[in-house]
Amino acid sequence: MLTSGLVRRRTLQRGFTLVEAMIAVALIGILSAVVLPGFRGFTETAQLNATANNVFTAMQQAKTSAIQRNESTQLVMQSSGKWCLRIPGADCDLDSNTLETGVVKKYIEPALPSTTLVFYDASDSAISSNAQITYDGLGRVLPGADTIDHVDIGLAKNTDKLLRVRLKDGLVKLCDAKRTGGSQACE
Repeated sequence: MLTSGLVRRRTLQRGFTLVEAMIAVALIGILSAVVLPGFRGFTETAQLNATANNVFTAMQQAKTSAIQRNESTQLVMQSSGKWCLRIPGADCDLDSNTLETGVVKKYIEPALPSTTLVFYDASDSAISSNAQITYDGLGRVLPGADTIDHVDIGLAKNTDKLLRVRLKDGLVKLCDAKRTGGSQACE
């Protein structure tokens, strides 16, 4: 009878012992150490892909707009990730949300802060100011100063990952600049 009373009293107590709490904290620490680096790599890759897709989409929209409107359309991009679709010569203020005369579309959200954009011309020289692509009414790229040949999108803190959006023969291609072979490699 005495032992059943002791068992009843112990089963009514609730909570954790200090040893159980320490084991739980240790397990959480170990799991965090294993999972967090993988999660960080996943988020970096997602941010890189999102920025590359924005650049890719802007180039595709510029070409499509030129063909639909059957007139020259210019894409102006900044290293901040902002871009503007306009009729050549029209003013485009990438700091305001309003569409000026001659402006077809704007994207004024900056690129994710962990990504970097570098624009290159056909001679593989970096374009320092506003980079641009001008498409004629048939969707062909017109040559000119500061014309984009390709855009490298990288991570500010991790140089192992680099995507490239490339114009080749008027086509836009998204590729992995770090790969040397296969369909995802840049040629």
